[in-house]
This record gives sequence, structure tokens and C-alpha cells, in this order.
Amino acid sequence: INTITSIIIGYLCGCIQTSYLIGKLFRNIDIREHGTKNAGGSNAVVVFGWAIGIFTVLFDMLKATLAVYIVLHYCDDGVTSAFLAGTAAVLGHIHPFFMGFKGGKGFGSYVGMLIGFNPLFGISVFLGASLFTMITNYVALGTVIVVVLCPIVIHYFPDVIIHDVQIEALSTLIFISCYIIFKHLKNLRQIFITKDEITFWSVVFKKK
Repeated sequence: INTITSIIIGYLCGCIQTSYLIGKLFRNIDIREHGTKNAGGSNAVVVFGWAIGIFTVLFDMLKATLAVYIVLHYCDDGVTSAFLAGTAAVLGHIHPFFMGFKGGKGFGSYVGMLIGFNPLFGISVFLGASLFTMITNYVALGTVIVVVLCPIVIHYFPDVIIHDVQIEALSTLIFISCYIIFKHLKNLRQIFITKDEITFWSVVFKKK
């Protein structure tokens, strides 16, 4: 029962779709029809600008952090259930039920999940992704590099996140990492094949 409750808590937290709600309430638009065509934080930067975009990213992190925190401190069902709650929050962000299961791509909530276990590690992951994004000039590449490295780091150095990471918890993290990579396959195709992906620095300097 606790495991099911953890998943439900995580999913419902993840379904709070910041960029979509901002677009509908204040701009009367569906953000999924603009920019990079998804309801994530990076597209909020493209469509709404840096102020709203950063707010969106922070809130997308917070909702997954909240899910992990609730399960860790109030459900008393172990680290694995907390990982399930965090994973469910990421999936809720990607597939919110009230948006036809079409939301963002999950990286902000992925970082938020990690922050829920260890704030320093989660913030380090976010900074690492930001650094790789600036170096490669693509948000998708920065994201993919980090979600590939993250389970590897936790496998060999489990104390960076929490002391008793069970194999079930690590397997859950690997699953959601692979799913985020899957959600970015279109971006990778646009980077390497069609070469029409929006670049990071073009957004920074507002160039096409």
C-alpha cells in the first residue's frame, strides 16, 4: 500500500505543469504549440523569456523534491519507495493526465528528485548539465550526457546521494534516465541529422 501511495503522490506532484498553466492563464496559449513544442522549462525560456523560464525550471524541480521528501519522511517505506515517488513525479511531468499525457521531457523534475535525496548532489547535477549545455551549445546534449553519467556515479559512489541505495532504487533511476534519453531522441536527430535544433547560445543572445 505504501508503495502504491508513493507512486500516486509522485505522479500527482509531477502533473502540476507550470509552463502549460502559465501559458494558458497569462498568455492564452498552449506552450506545446510554440518553440520546441513541449511543456518543459527550457521551452518556457524560449517562449516566455528567462524570468518565467527560470521560475518554471525551479518549480519543476520543486515538485519532484516535494514528492521525495513526503515519502522519505512520512510514508516510512524506505529509499526505494522514495525513488519510485521521484520517478513517478518525472513521469507525471512528461505525461500529465489532464494534458493528454503530453507534457515536458522531465529533466528538471529528474534533478528535483535527486535534490530530494541530497541537495548538494542534485544541484551539482544541474550545474553539470548547464556546463555541458554551454560547451555543446545544446540543452538536449547537456541533458543526455548528465543522465547517462548520473546512475554510473551513484552506482560506484552511492554515498553521494544516500547511504543505503538498494539495487531496486538504482534500477528505478536507470529506468527513468533511459526514458529521458528516449524523450530526447528527436532533439538528437535534429542536432546531428537535420541540424535544425535551437541552440543554447542563440536563445541567450536572442538570435535565430
